[in-house]
Amino acid sequence: MEGQVRLRAAADLPPSGLRINSPYDAEERFGNKGSTTWEGYTVHLTETCATDEADLLTHVDTTEAPMADADRAGPIQDALVAKGLPPGEHLLDSG
Repeated sequence: MEGQVRLRAAADLPPSGLRINSPYDAEERFGNKGSTTWEGYTVHLTETCATDEADLLTHVDTTEAPMADADRAGPIQDALVAKGLPPGEHLLDSG
């Protein structure tokens, strides 16, 4: 059936990091965590967690969907240090 458009079987799809999901946003990727799946991006939030103070967001990092928090540890910590907010302890989800 040369010249005809057809859907690929899941086994024939490229890895999610290479797959273009939208003709409108070439950087959008497929992501999943546990039983949740999505197309788009992942946001990595950093917040304070002092027991006697309100929790405040100190950094927001947006990446392609398949990027795990642990893969962004270095850049996030560098950004926090640049803001004068070096973490005393930095807890991450290793994906």
